[in-house]
Amino acid sequence: MAIGAISAAEQAGKLQNLTIVAYDNLKDVRAALLAGKIAGTIEQWPDWMGAQAVRVAYEIQTKGAIAKNDFRSPVAMISPESLKEKDVKPVGER
Repeated sequence: MAIGAISAAEQAGKLQNLTIVAYDNLKDVRAALLAGKIAGTIEQWPDWMGAQAVRVAYEIQTKGAIAKNDFRSPVAMISPESLKEKDVKPVGER
């Protein structure tokens, strides 16, 4: 959606007046981030969430319940500056 928002803003000549933030650390979004077209992207580590879902499903299947029922997904704001400090690989490249 952020890529669509960038396209619409560019066509309207309003990109410089907007702050666009994406959700998901996708490869295309990172390119826009590094080009200065968006302010940041939220990383939610879907690979971690998928692994947790499989673990919880296994626990429920084998034990009938889960030991821990509060699973908070880590999130982080990725900005051009943070990419220079620590390269977090985009979704699909980990």
